[in-house]
Formats: sequence, C-alpha cells, structure tokens
Amino acid sequence: MGIEEKLEQGFYGKPELKPAEQKKYLGTFRERVILIITNQDASQAFYQKIFSQKLNENVNESAQLSMKINDLLDDATKMKFIKLANELTISSTVVTKNNSIAPEGCAVVVHSNQAVNKEVIDIHQMLDVTDDTFKPNPKRNFFSKLLKNND
Repeated sequence: MGIEEKLEQGFYGKPELKPAEQKKYLGTFRERVILIITNQDASQAFYQKIFSQKLNENVNESAQLSMKINDLLDDATKMKFIKLANELTISSTVVTKNNSIAPEGCAVVVHSNQAVNKEVIDIHQMLDVTDDTFKPNPKRNFFSKLLKNND
C-alpha cells in the first residue's frame, strides 16, 4: 500500500463495497439475505406471525443464519425478535450504525454466512407471490354489511 492510499484512507476511511446496499440491509449484502421485515410491519402482530412462519421454513434450508435488528425499533418489538431468534437458535445482533427509520427501511434482516441469492425476501412480496391465505381480511364497514350477505 502506497502513501497515497494510506492518506486517502486517513481522510475518507476504509473503502466499503456496496455501502448503500449494506446500509439498507443493516450491514450485510443483499445476496446473503434470506428474509426481511420493514419498519412499518415489524410492530404488527400479523406480520410478526408471518415472519416467524417464514423464518421457521428457512432455518433448515440454509446454512448458518444470523438476525440483525434495527436499534430504532421500540424495545418491546426488539425483544420479540430477539426471543424468536433465541427459540430458533439463531444469533441476533442489535445494529446501531446507519439505521433507517423510514417505513420501508429494514427493521429485521435474517441473513446467511454465504451467498444464497433468494429472489423474494420481503414479507409483502412473499404474501403476494405465494400465500393468499395469509392476506388479512378486508374490514367491511357498517353499510356494506347491511347491503350484502355475509360470505
């Protein structure tokens, strides 16, 4: 390593590979990600249940798994995911660096220690693609109940 490279690292820090991707997926690469849940879905019991079911399906399929949890989640939600990871003997880490509070940002990322290149990793996409039975029932208002017969 030459003097110029050392000076650049001193000024700008160590160069990172795909920093935007790593920030989005809480410090890991997209190719390693098995499953994610967004900030807006992480606190909802329905999506927590689906996340747990999908994670159970993937525990035996993949190599060593790890769970990264966004530190910006409320404590009760963080504890639910930490408990889930402990039940499935998956290592969990609460990530405090460069987290996003945007609703579409990642709240929890489950990833492998090697590339798996799963096409669908988001809970919403999994529901749209595979499981019509998991879609929540649309709420019907008072007038629609009066005008239509119950299905």
